[in-house]
Amino acid sequence: MSNSSNRIKFSDSALKRLSYQKTGVKDYRDLRETGLILRVGKKSKTFYAHLRTGDGKRGMKSLGPFSLDGEGLNYEDARQKFLHMKSAQSVEHAGFGKITLVTYLDEQYKIDRAGRGDPVSDKSIADIKHYYSHALNKKCKDLSDADVEKFLENFSHLADPTKRKGYYYFHALIRTLEFYNRIPAVKIRKRSFNNNPNTVINTFAIDRQKVYEFIFEPELGKDHKFSKGFNFETRVIMGLGVDTGARPGEIIKNWKDNFILDDVEPRMRIPASIAKNNKPREVPINSDFLVEKLKIYIEKAWTPNSGGLMFYNRSTGKSYSSQCYRAIWERVKEEFGFKGRYYELRHSFGTDAYEATGDIKLVADLLGDTVETASKSYVKQTKNARERLRGKM
Repeated sequence: MSNSSNRIKFSDSALKRLSYQKTGVKDYRDLRETGLILRVGKKSKTFYAHLRTGDGKRGMKSLGPFSLDGEGLNYEDARQKFLHMKSAQSVEHAGFGKITLVTYLDEQYKIDRAGRGDPVSDKSIADIKHYYSHALNKKCKDLSDADVEKFLENFSHLADPTKRKGYYYFHALIRTLEFYNRIPAVKIRKRSFNNNPNTVINTFAIDRQKVYEFIFEPELGKDHKFSKGFNFETRVIMGLGVDTGARPGEIIKNWKDNFILDDVEPRMRIPASIAKNNKPREVPINSDFLVEKLKIYIEKAWTPNSGGLMFYNRSTGKSYSSQCYRAIWERVKEEFGFKGRYYELRHSFGTDAYEATGDIKLVADLLGDTVETASKSYVKQTKNARERLRGKM
C-alpha cells in the first residue's frame, strides 16, 4: 500500500535511480499527475494508470514498462499516454462517441490541432470536407481506412501529389482523434504516391560552424520588429535543425530530459510520441560549439515548467510554435545564399551524412525514415558517394 512518503516528482533521472525491491513491489505516485504510478518490483519498473472504471470504482491499468532505451516508455511517453487515457474517460462521459465528422470539423478539430502545437487552416478543413464528403455524417468512431479507399475511388482523376495531400489530411485527422483518445486506434494502410516530377529538392553546401557563429551573433535580429524570433530558444532550435537533420516538431516539442549533453556522446533523444513515424530514436549532436550553447541555455535561459519541455513559451504555457524559427531562418538564408525551405536543412543533412558514410541505412535511421524515403527524398547521391558505394558493392 502506497503512502505519502512514496509520492515523488517523476522524471527520467529520478525513476532510473529508484532501487528494485528485494521482495514484493512498491508503488511510487507522481506529484505532478495524480493517478500516474510507477510500480517497482524485483526486476521491473512498470507505469500504471489509477483511474475510475465504468462502474465508478477506481482500477489500475498497465501503461507499459519504464525504459530509456526505446524498448519501453520514458516518463514523458507514459505521462502523455496517461493523459490520453484520462481524457478518453472525460470524452466518453461527455458522449463524444455520437459526434459526426462534420460536427468535429466545424467545432473541435482546430482546437485539437492547436492544442498539439500543430494548427490547421480553414482551407485544409474545407479540403477535408470536399475530399471526404461521403463520410461527413459518419460518427468519428466509425471512420476507417475504407474512407481513404472511397476518397481515392471518387477522385481517381486527381494527380498523385493531390491524392497524397488528401490522404495525409485524413491521416492527420485520425491521428489527432487518437491523440485525444476520442476514438479507438484506427489502422490506416500506408500508400505510395508518385512524386511530382517538377518538384525540386534543394540541398545546401553548409559550413556549419559559420552558420552556428552567425546564429549566435548577439547583434542578430536587433533591427527586426519581431525580436522574440531571435531569442536564445529560437537560436538553439535553429542550430539543432542544422546539426541533426531532425524535423522541427521533433526539436521544438521535445523535453529537457531528452538532451544528453555528456562529454562522450552528446545526443538528442526523440521519443515515439513526437516522432513522425511513431518510432523513438536518438540523433547525435555533432558540434561541440552547439553543445556548449545548449549547456548555457539550460543553465541560464531555460524556463522550468511542469511538463519538462525544453522550449517552453511562458506566454502560452506550451511549447513554442512550429514556426518560431521563421524569422531567424530568413536571416540565415539571406546571409549564406540558401534558397528554399527550412526542411532543406534535412535534405542537406541526409546528403552530407551519406557522402561521409555511404551507409543509406544509417542515414535513414538518423532521419527517422525508411531506406526508400531517405534514398528518394533526402539523399542527393553525389559522384563521390556513388563511387564509394560502388566500391563497397
